[in-house]
Amino acid sequence: MLLHESLTTTSKDIVNLPKHFKFFKNEIWTSNYKSAVVQMFRIKIKSKKRMLGDNFVELIQYDKPIYQYDNNTLYREFKTLEVGTINWYNQLTSQARYFIRNIDDILFNRLYNRLYNHDYLEYIEERYNRLYDYAVNNEKYDLLSEDLTSLKEDVFENNVVLGENIKIGYYGKYKRLLEYAFNHDESLLNEDKTDLSDETILKYLLLDESIPTPTVDKIRRSCSRSYEYIIDYARCNLDKFKMFVTLTFAEYEQKDLHLHYNDTRDTSDCNLKFIYVKDPKDYEECIKKFTSFKDNLKKKMKKKGLDLYYLGVPEYQTIGNIHFHLLMNELPSEFLYEIPSWLDYDYEINERRYGKGIKIWKYGKSDIEEIKDKDRVITYLAGYLMKSIKNLSETEYLDRLNKQRYYNSQNLIKPEVKINEDFTEEYNEIYYTTYQNVFNQSQTDKIVFSLHENN
Repeated sequence: MLLHESLTTTSKDIVNLPKHFKFFKNEIWTSNYKSAVVQMFRIKIKSKKRMLGDNFVELIQYDKPIYQYDNNTLYREFKTLEVGTINWYNQLTSQARYFIRNIDDILFNRLYNRLYNHDYLEYIEERYNRLYDYAVNNEKYDLLSEDLTSLKEDVFENNVVLGENIKIGYYGKYKRLLEYAFNHDESLLNEDKTDLSDETILKYLLLDESIPTPTVDKIRRSCSRSYEYIIDYARCNLDKFKMFVTLTFAEYEQKDLHLHYNDTRDTSDCNLKFIYVKDPKDYEECIKKFTSFKDNLKKKMKKKGLDLYYLGVPEYQTIGNIHFHLLMNELPSEFLYEIPSWLDYDYEINERRYGKGIKIWKYGKSDIEEIKDKDRVITYLAGYLMKSIKNLSETEYLDRLNKQRYYNSQNLIKPEVKINEDFTEEYNEIYYTTYQNVFNQSQTDKIVFSLHENN
Protein backbone atom coordinates (compact mmCIF):
# COMPACT_ATOMS: atom_id res chain seq x y z
CA MET A 1 0.00 0.00 0.00
CA LEU A 2 1.23 3.51 -0.87
CA LEU A 3 0.99 6.47 1.45
CA HIS A 4 -0.78 8.60 -1.18
CA GLU A 5 -3.38 5.84 -1.63
CA SER A 6 -4.23 5.76 2.09
CA LEU A 7 -4.15 9.21 3.65
CA THR A 8 -5.86 7.85 6.79
CA THR A 9 -3.04 5.47 7.73
CA THR A 10 -2.73 5.02 11.51
CA SER A 11 0.05 3.71 13.72
CA LYS A 12 -1.72 0.34 13.81
CA ASP A 13 -1.03 -0.05 10.09
CA ILE A 14 2.72 0.38 10.55
CA VAL A 15 5.03 -2.58 11.12
CA ASN A 16 8.21 -1.55 12.91
CA LEU A 17 11.58 -2.04 11.23
CA PRO A 18 14.24 -4.22 12.90
CA LYS A 19 15.47 -2.41 16.03
CA HIS A 20 19.15 -2.66 15.10
CA PHE A 21 18.70 -0.56 11.94
CA LYS A 22 20.59 2.73 12.13
CA PHE A 23 20.24 4.22 8.65
CA PHE A 24 16.81 2.85 7.71
CA LYS A 25 14.52 4.21 10.46
CA ASN A 26 11.38 5.10 8.53
CA GLU A 27 8.69 2.48 7.83
CA ILE A 28 7.73 4.48 4.72
CA TRP A 29 10.01 4.09 1.68
CA THR A 30 11.42 7.57 1.04
CA SER A 31 13.16 9.08 -1.97
CA ASN A 32 16.35 9.33 0.12
CA TYR A 33 16.24 5.60 0.84
CA LYS A 34 15.63 4.78 -2.80
CA SER A 35 18.48 7.01 -3.94
CA ALA A 36 20.93 5.60 -1.38
CA VAL A 37 20.13 1.96 -2.19
CA VAL A 38 20.15 2.39 -5.97
CA GLN A 39 23.54 4.12 -5.74
CA MET A 40 24.98 0.90 -4.29
CA PHE A 41 24.54 -0.73 -7.70
CA ARG A 42 26.64 1.82 -9.57
CA ILE A 43 29.68 0.52 -11.46
CA LYS A 44 32.47 2.79 -12.63
CA ILE A 45 33.09 2.45 -16.38
CA LYS A 46 36.49 3.25 -17.88
CA SER A 47 35.80 2.26 -21.48
CA LYS A 48 33.45 0.43 -23.79
CA LYS A 49 34.26 -1.72 -26.79
CA ARG A 50 31.54 -2.29 -29.37
CA MET A 51 32.17 -5.52 -31.30
CA LEU A 52 30.17 -5.63 -34.53
CA GLY A 53 31.26 -8.93 -36.05
CA ASP A 54 34.68 -8.99 -37.69
CA ASN A 55 33.96 -5.85 -39.66
CA PHE A 56 33.62 -3.05 -37.15
CA VAL A 57 35.16 -2.42 -33.74
CA GLU A 58 34.69 0.84 -31.86
CA LEU A 59 36.58 1.59 -28.65
CA ILE A 60 35.12 4.33 -26.49
CA GLN A 61 37.39 5.63 -23.72
CA TYR A 62 36.26 8.19 -21.17
CA ASP A 63 38.41 11.07 -19.92
CA LYS A 64 36.37 10.99 -16.73
CA PRO A 65 34.87 7.72 -15.49
CA ILE A 66 31.16 7.28 -16.09
CA TYR A 67 28.77 5.07 -14.18
CA GLN A 68 26.15 2.54 -15.12
CA TYR A 69 23.92 0.37 -12.98
CA ASP A 70 24.22 -3.38 -12.59
CA ASN A 71 20.75 -4.27 -13.86
CA ASN A 72 20.30 -7.45 -11.82
CA THR A 73 17.24 -8.82 -10.01
CA LEU A 74 17.90 -6.91 -6.80
CA TYR A 75 18.47 -3.60 -8.57
CA ARG A 76 15.19 -3.96 -10.46
CA GLU A 77 13.31 -4.75 -7.25
CA PHE A 78 14.52 -1.61 -5.49
CA LYS A 79 14.19 0.50 -8.63
CA THR A 80 10.51 -0.40 -8.99
CA LEU A 81 9.68 -0.02 -5.28
CA GLU A 82 7.57 3.12 -5.33
CA VAL A 83 8.33 6.03 -3.03
CA GLY A 84 5.65 6.23 -0.33
CA THR A 85 5.26 2.47 0.09
CA ILE A 86 4.20 1.66 3.65
CA ASN A 87 5.88 -1.24 5.47
CA TRP A 88 8.31 -1.46 2.56
CA TYR A 89 10.76 -3.77 4.34
CA ASN A 90 8.17 -6.53 4.78
CA GLN A 91 7.23 -6.35 1.10
CA LEU A 92 10.77 -7.16 -0.04
CA THR A 93 11.97 -10.60 -1.08
CA SER A 94 14.22 -12.46 1.34
CA GLN A 95 17.26 -11.62 -0.83
CA ALA A 96 16.39 -7.92 -0.80
CA ARG A 97 15.87 -7.88 2.98
CA TYR A 98 19.24 -9.54 3.47
CA PHE A 99 20.80 -6.90 1.21
CA ILE A 100 19.19 -4.09 3.24
CA ARG A 101 20.51 -5.56 6.49
CA ASN A 102 24.03 -5.57 5.06
CA ILE A 103 24.07 -2.07 3.64
CA ASP A 104 22.39 -0.46 6.66
CA ASP A 105 25.76 -0.43 8.45
CA ILE A 106 27.61 0.68 5.33
CA LEU A 107 25.32 3.66 4.72
CA PHE A 108 25.26 4.66 8.39
CA ASN A 109 29.04 4.40 8.70
CA ARG A 110 29.50 6.49 5.58
CA LEU A 111 27.37 9.19 7.17
CA TYR A 112 29.04 8.81 10.60
CA ASN A 113 32.60 8.82 9.28
CA ARG A 114 32.06 11.99 7.32
CA LEU A 115 30.29 13.73 10.15
CA TYR A 116 33.00 12.96 12.72
CA ASN A 117 36.05 13.23 10.51
CA HIS A 118 37.97 16.27 11.83
CA ASP A 119 39.53 16.95 8.45
CA TYR A 120 36.04 17.09 6.99
CA LEU A 121 34.40 19.28 9.64
CA GLU A 122 35.62 22.56 8.17
CA TYR A 123 34.27 21.59 4.75
CA ILE A 124 30.92 20.55 6.26
CA GLU A 125 30.56 23.84 8.12
CA GLU A 126 31.32 25.86 5.00
CA ARG A 127 28.92 23.79 2.89
CA TYR A 128 26.21 24.05 5.55
CA ASN A 129 26.47 27.84 5.70
CA ARG A 130 26.41 28.19 1.91
CA LEU A 131 23.38 25.92 1.60
CA TYR A 132 21.50 27.61 4.44
CA ASP A 133 22.14 31.07 2.96
CA TYR A 134 21.01 29.80 -0.45
CA ALA A 135 17.77 28.39 1.01
CA VAL A 136 16.94 31.60 2.91
CA ASN A 137 17.83 34.03 0.12
CA ASN A 138 15.96 32.04 -2.54
CA GLU A 139 12.98 31.14 -0.34
CA LYS A 140 13.65 27.39 -0.64
CA TYR A 141 11.51 26.60 2.37
CA ASP A 142 11.39 22.90 1.49
CA LEU A 143 15.06 22.75 2.57
CA LEU A 144 14.50 24.45 5.94
CA SER A 145 13.14 23.38 9.32
CA GLU A 146 9.71 24.56 10.46
CA ASP A 147 11.13 27.55 12.36
CA LEU A 148 13.40 28.40 9.38
CA THR A 149 16.46 28.57 11.66
CA SER A 150 18.27 25.52 10.27
CA LEU A 151 18.33 22.99 7.47
CA LYS A 152 16.12 19.93 7.65
CA GLU A 153 17.80 16.83 9.05
CA ASP A 154 17.61 14.88 5.78
CA VAL A 155 18.92 17.89 3.82
CA PHE A 156 21.86 18.14 6.21
CA GLU A 157 22.66 14.42 5.91
CA ASN A 158 22.26 14.09 2.15
CA ASN A 159 23.26 17.48 0.78
CA VAL A 160 25.83 18.66 3.30
CA VAL A 161 27.47 15.56 4.77
CA LEU A 162 27.12 13.22 1.79
CA GLY A 163 27.58 16.05 -0.70
CA GLU A 164 24.63 15.26 -2.99
CA ASN A 165 23.45 17.92 -5.43
CA ILE A 166 20.47 20.00 -4.32
CA LYS A 167 17.28 18.73 -5.91
CA ILE A 168 15.00 21.04 -7.85
CA GLY A 169 13.02 23.30 -5.54
CA TYR A 170 9.41 22.64 -4.66
CA TYR A 171 8.02 25.49 -6.74
CA GLY A 172 10.16 24.69 -9.77
CA LYS A 173 9.08 21.06 -9.72
CA TYR A 174 5.47 22.12 -9.14
CA LYS A 175 5.50 24.20 -12.33
CA ARG A 176 7.04 21.37 -14.36
CA LEU A 177 4.54 18.86 -13.01
CA LEU A 178 1.57 21.16 -13.64
CA GLU A 179 2.73 21.71 -17.23
CA TYR A 180 3.08 17.96 -17.72
CA ALA A 181 -0.41 17.35 -16.28
CA PHE A 182 -2.08 19.93 -18.54
CA ASN A 183 -0.30 18.70 -21.67
CA HIS A 184 -0.01 14.95 -21.14
CA ASP A 185 -2.00 13.51 -18.22
CA GLU A 186 -5.13 15.24 -16.86
CA SER A 187 -5.61 12.45 -14.32
CA LEU A 188 -3.01 14.27 -12.20
CA LEU A 189 -5.32 17.30 -11.90
CA ASN A 190 -8.10 18.01 -9.43
CA GLU A 191 -11.78 17.64 -10.33
CA ASP A 192 -11.98 21.21 -11.67
CA LYS A 193 -8.91 20.59 -13.87
CA THR A 194 -7.41 23.83 -12.56
CA ASP A 195 -4.58 22.56 -10.35
CA LEU A 196 -2.78 19.43 -9.22
CA SER A 197 -4.76 16.99 -7.10
CA ASP A 198 -3.84 16.40 -3.45
CA GLU A 199 -2.70 12.86 -4.29
CA THR A 200 -0.42 14.18 -7.05
CA ILE A 201 1.14 16.80 -4.77
CA LEU A 202 1.78 14.20 -2.08
CA LYS A 203 3.28 11.63 -4.43
CA TYR A 204 5.44 13.81 -6.69
CA LEU A 205 6.25 16.86 -4.55
CA LEU A 206 6.20 15.77 -0.92
CA LEU A 207 7.40 12.20 -1.51
CA ASP A 208 9.62 13.38 -4.39
CA GLU A 209 8.68 10.74 -6.96
CA SER A 210 10.11 11.51 -10.41
CA ILE A 211 7.91 13.38 -12.88
CA PRO A 212 6.76 11.03 -15.69
CA THR A 213 8.52 11.26 -19.04
CA PRO A 214 6.35 12.85 -21.78
CA THR A 215 5.44 10.52 -24.63
CA VAL A 216 7.19 12.74 -27.15
CA ASP A 217 10.49 12.13 -25.33
CA LYS A 218 9.81 8.39 -25.23
CA ILE A 219 9.20 8.49 -28.99
CA ARG A 220 12.49 10.28 -29.58
CA ARG A 221 14.47 7.79 -27.48
CA SER A 222 12.72 4.78 -28.99
CA CYS A 223 13.42 5.97 -32.53
CA SER A 224 17.06 6.60 -31.69
CA ARG A 225 17.53 3.11 -30.17
CA SER A 226 15.92 1.38 -33.15
CA TYR A 227 17.97 3.41 -35.61
CA GLU A 228 21.25 2.57 -33.88
CA TYR A 229 20.36 -1.10 -33.47
CA ILE A 230 19.60 -1.55 -37.18
CA ILE A 231 22.89 0.08 -38.15
CA ASP A 232 24.83 -2.08 -35.67
CA TYR A 233 23.12 -5.25 -36.88
CA ALA A 234 23.89 -4.37 -40.50
CA ARG A 235 27.55 -3.58 -39.77
CA CYS A 236 27.96 -6.92 -38.01
CA ASN A 237 26.88 -8.74 -41.17
CA LEU A 238 28.23 -6.60 -43.99
CA ASP A 239 29.88 -9.55 -45.72
CA LYS A 240 26.56 -11.41 -45.98
CA PHE A 241 24.37 -8.72 -47.54
CA LYS A 242 24.59 -8.49 -51.33
CA MET A 243 21.14 -7.20 -52.34
CA PHE A 244 18.78 -4.39 -51.39
CA VAL A 245 15.21 -5.69 -51.80
CA THR A 246 11.92 -3.78 -51.86
CA LEU A 247 8.61 -5.65 -51.55
CA THR A 248 5.35 -3.83 -52.33
CA PHE A 249 1.70 -4.84 -52.19
CA ALA A 250 -0.40 -4.42 -55.32
CA GLU A 251 -3.65 -2.49 -54.80
CA TYR A 252 -6.85 -4.35 -55.59
CA GLU A 253 -8.28 -1.24 -57.30
CA GLN A 254 -5.62 -1.65 -60.02
CA LYS A 255 -6.27 -5.36 -60.60
CA ASP A 256 -8.08 -4.89 -63.93
CA LEU A 257 -5.31 -2.60 -65.18
CA HIS A 258 -2.64 -5.11 -64.16
CA LEU A 259 -4.50 -7.95 -65.91
CA HIS A 260 -4.82 -5.85 -69.05
CA TYR A 261 -1.11 -5.02 -69.12
CA ASN A 262 -0.16 -8.62 -68.41
CA ASP A 263 -2.48 -10.02 -71.09
CA THR A 264 -1.06 -7.60 -73.68
CA ARG A 265 2.57 -7.99 -72.60
CA ASP A 266 5.46 -8.71 -74.96
CA THR A 267 5.97 -12.41 -75.60
CA SER A 268 9.39 -12.18 -73.96
CA ASP A 269 7.97 -10.71 -70.73
CA CYS A 270 7.23 -12.75 -67.63
CA ASN A 271 3.61 -13.80 -67.09
CA LEU A 272 2.99 -11.97 -63.82
CA LYS A 273 -0.27 -12.33 -61.87
CA PHE A 274 -0.56 -10.92 -58.37
CA ILE A 275 -2.41 -12.15 -55.28
CA TYR A 276 -4.12 -9.06 -53.84
CA VAL A 277 -4.35 -8.34 -50.12
CA LYS A 278 -7.61 -6.88 -48.86
CA ASP A 279 -5.97 -3.78 -47.43
CA PRO A 280 -2.30 -2.84 -48.04
CA LYS A 281 -2.60 -0.48 -45.04
CA ASP A 282 -3.41 -3.34 -42.64
CA TYR A 283 -0.22 -4.18 -40.76
CA GLU A 284 -1.41 -7.57 -39.50
CA GLU A 285 -2.45 -8.75 -42.95
CA CYS A 286 0.74 -7.49 -44.60
CA ILE A 287 3.03 -9.04 -41.99
CA LYS A 288 1.34 -12.42 -42.43
CA LYS A 289 2.13 -12.30 -46.15
CA PHE A 290 5.69 -11.19 -45.47
CA THR A 291 6.19 -13.99 -42.92
CA SER A 292 4.84 -16.56 -45.37
CA PHE A 293 7.20 -15.22 -48.07
CA LYS A 294 10.37 -15.38 -45.96
CA ASP A 295 9.49 -18.84 -44.61
CA ASN A 296 8.96 -20.21 -48.13
CA LEU A 297 12.14 -18.55 -49.37
CA LYS A 298 14.10 -20.01 -46.46
CA LYS A 299 12.83 -23.52 -47.26
CA LYS A 300 13.76 -23.22 -50.93
CA MET A 301 17.22 -21.91 -50.03
CA LYS A 302 17.71 -24.80 -47.59
CA LYS A 303 16.88 -27.35 -50.30
CA LYS A 304 19.78 -25.93 -52.27
CA GLY A 305 22.08 -26.12 -49.25
CA LEU A 306 22.04 -22.34 -48.78
CA ASP A 307 21.22 -20.07 -45.84
CA LEU A 308 18.96 -17.04 -45.97
CA TYR A 309 20.22 -13.85 -44.31
CA TYR A 310 18.04 -10.76 -44.11
CA LEU A 311 17.50 -7.55 -42.15
CA GLY A 312 14.55 -5.34 -42.98
CA VAL A 313 12.08 -2.67 -41.93
CA PRO A 314 8.47 -1.96 -42.86
CA GLU A 315 7.80 1.47 -44.34
CA TYR A 316 4.50 3.30 -44.41
CA GLN A 317 3.96 5.34 -47.57
CA THR A 318 2.31 8.75 -47.45
CA ILE A 319 -1.08 7.19 -48.23
CA GLY A 320 -0.54 4.59 -45.49
CA ASN A 321 0.30 1.57 -47.65
CA ILE A 322 2.96 -0.76 -46.24
CA HIS A 323 5.97 -2.12 -48.04
CA PHE A 324 9.22 -3.71 -46.89
CA HIS A 325 12.88 -2.84 -47.45
CA LEU A 326 15.47 -5.54 -46.77
CA LEU A 327 19.17 -6.25 -46.92
CA MET A 328 19.58 -9.83 -48.16
CA ASN A 329 22.25 -12.27 -49.24
CA GLU A 330 22.49 -13.29 -52.90
CA LEU A 331 19.72 -15.52 -54.24
CA PRO A 332 20.09 -18.20 -56.96
CA SER A 333 19.23 -16.90 -60.44
CA GLU A 334 16.37 -19.41 -60.82
CA PHE A 335 14.59 -17.67 -57.92
CA LEU A 336 14.51 -14.40 -59.87
CA TYR A 337 12.62 -13.05 -62.86
CA GLU A 338 13.03 -10.05 -65.12
CA ILE A 339 10.36 -7.50 -64.28
CA PRO A 340 8.02 -7.09 -67.31
CA SER A 341 8.27 -3.85 -69.22
CA TRP A 342 4.80 -2.60 -68.19
CA LEU A 343 5.86 -2.70 -64.53
CA ASP A 344 9.50 -1.71 -64.98
CA TYR A 345 9.38 1.60 -66.82
CA ASP A 346 11.26 4.49 -65.20
CA TYR A 347 9.39 7.67 -66.10
CA GLU A 348 12.13 9.92 -64.71
CA ILE A 349 14.63 8.76 -67.32
CA ASN A 350 12.01 7.60 -69.87
CA GLU A 351 13.38 4.12 -70.31
CA ARG A 352 13.03 0.62 -68.99
CA ARG A 353 15.20 -0.35 -66.00
CA TYR A 354 15.48 -4.10 -66.71
CA GLY A 355 15.20 -4.81 -63.01
CA LYS A 356 14.91 -8.17 -61.28
CA GLY A 357 12.18 -9.46 -58.98
CA ILE A 358 11.74 -12.49 -56.69
CA LYS A 359 9.36 -15.17 -57.99
CA ILE A 360 8.19 -16.25 -54.54
CA TRP A 361 6.81 -12.77 -53.77
CA LYS A 362 3.29 -13.03 -55.25
CA TYR A 363 1.61 -10.01 -53.65
CA GLY A 364 2.93 -7.19 -55.80
CA LYS A 365 6.10 -5.88 -57.32
CA SER A 366 9.47 -6.88 -55.87
CA ASP A 367 12.64 -5.09 -56.82
CA ILE A 368 16.29 -6.06 -56.32
CA GLU A 369 19.32 -3.78 -56.42
CA GLU A 370 22.90 -4.94 -56.11
CA ILE A 371 24.57 -3.36 -53.09
CA LYS A 372 27.59 -1.34 -54.19
CA ASP A 373 28.00 1.23 -51.41
CA LYS A 374 27.21 -0.75 -48.26
CA ASP A 375 27.57 2.13 -45.80
CA ARG A 376 25.10 4.24 -47.78
CA VAL A 377 22.58 1.40 -48.02
CA ILE A 378 22.78 0.71 -44.27
CA THR A 379 21.97 4.33 -43.44
CA TYR A 380 19.29 4.28 -46.13
CA LEU A 381 17.60 1.26 -44.54
CA ALA A 382 17.58 2.77 -41.04
CA GLY A 383 16.32 6.01 -42.57
CA TYR A 384 13.20 4.26 -43.82
CA LEU A 385 12.33 3.42 -40.21
CA MET A 386 12.69 7.05 -39.13
CA LYS A 387 10.76 8.24 -42.17
CA SER A 388 7.82 6.02 -41.24
CA ILE A 389 7.37 7.40 -37.72
CA LYS A 390 8.89 10.87 -37.46
CA ASN A 391 5.76 12.78 -38.55
CA LEU A 392 3.18 10.66 -36.74
CA SER A 393 0.73 11.87 -34.15
CA GLU A 394 1.12 10.44 -30.64
CA THR A 395 -1.83 8.05 -31.14
CA GLU A 396 -0.53 6.78 -34.48
CA TYR A 397 2.95 6.31 -33.09
CA LEU A 398 1.81 4.36 -30.04
CA ASP A 399 -0.15 2.06 -32.35
CA ARG A 400 2.92 1.39 -34.49
CA LEU A 401 5.15 1.21 -31.43
CA ASN A 402 3.38 -2.00 -30.47
CA LYS A 403 4.27 -3.46 -33.86
CA GLN A 404 7.64 -4.96 -34.70
CA ARG A 405 9.84 -2.24 -36.14
CA TYR A 406 12.47 -4.36 -37.85
CA TYR A 407 12.91 -7.99 -38.88
CA ASN A 408 16.04 -10.10 -39.02
CA SER A 409 16.96 -13.71 -39.58
CA GLN A 410 18.11 -15.52 -36.45
CA ASN A 411 21.42 -16.55 -38.03
CA LEU A 412 22.84 -13.01 -38.10
CA ILE A 413 25.76 -12.05 -35.87
CA LYS A 414 24.46 -9.96 -32.99
CA PRO A 415 26.07 -6.68 -31.87
CA GLU A 416 28.14 -7.06 -28.70
CA VAL A 417 29.27 -4.47 -26.20
CA LYS A 418 32.18 -5.24 -23.87
CA ILE A 419 32.67 -2.98 -20.87
CA ASN A 420 35.88 -2.41 -18.92
CA GLU A 421 34.72 -1.85 -15.35
CA ASP A 422 36.15 -0.65 -12.05
CA PHE A 423 34.39 -2.25 -9.09
CA THR A 424 34.23 -0.34 -5.82
CA GLU A 425 35.44 -2.04 -2.66
CA GLU A 426 31.97 -1.90 -1.12
CA TYR A 427 30.39 -3.40 -4.23
CA ASN A 428 32.82 -6.31 -4.25
CA GLU A 429 32.34 -6.93 -0.53
CA ILE A 430 28.56 -7.05 -0.77
CA TYR A 431 28.26 -9.13 -3.92
CA TYR A 432 31.29 -11.30 -4.27
CA THR A 433 31.85 -12.22 -0.62
CA THR A 434 28.86 -11.89 1.68
CA TYR A 435 26.19 -12.42 -0.93
CA GLN A 436 27.68 -15.50 -2.58
CA ASN A 437 28.32 -17.13 0.79
CA VAL A 438 24.65 -16.97 1.68
CA PHE A 439 22.94 -18.10 -1.52
CA ASN A 440 23.72 -21.10 -3.64
CA GLN A 441 25.40 -20.65 -7.00
CA SER A 442 22.27 -21.12 -9.08
CA GLN A 443 20.55 -18.26 -7.28
CA THR A 444 23.59 -16.06 -7.43
CA ASP A 445 24.01 -16.51 -11.18
CA LYS A 446 20.54 -15.10 -11.69
CA ILE A 447 21.18 -12.04 -9.56
CA VAL A 448 24.78 -11.00 -10.18
CA PHE A 449 27.22 -11.52 -12.99
CA SER A 450 30.49 -13.37 -12.38
CA LEU A 451 33.50 -11.29 -11.51
CA HIS A 452 35.91 -13.53 -13.39
CA GLU A 453 34.27 -12.59 -16.70
CA ASN A 454 35.45 -9.04 -16.25
CA ASN A 455 39.06 -9.83 -15.31
